[in-house]
Amino acid sequence: IIPMYNVEKYIKFCINSVIENDISDVEILIVNDGSTDSSRAIMEKYQSEYSQIRVYDKKNEGVSSARNYGLMKSKGDWVWFIDSDDAINQGSLKYIKEEISDRNNKFDILVF
Repeated sequence: IIPMYNVEKYIKFCINSVIENDISDVEILIVNDGSTDSSRAIMEKYQSEYSQIRVYDKKNEGVSSARNYGLMKSKGDWVWFIDSDDAINQGSLKYIKEEISDRNNKFDILVF
């Protein structure tokens, strides 16, 4: 879940870092928290290219509200919150999946 508010300068860097990972069985939820810049348009392009990406719009109520909205829309067993001005390392998703799998999904939360 990636909350997004007026991050047109950063969102491509963020989403590209996620796409560089194996996203074949991952849903990427972008929650547009009322952006007034071109962030939404940028994400529409990505959404049209990648079936795993879904963009949702809501009125601006802050990052916590956007994350909670994303949780309501999520269909996955696990959730990773990524800020829209951050990036993740290549191989991160694979590593996390392996850590969870190696422990037979016996986590409530994984912090790193």
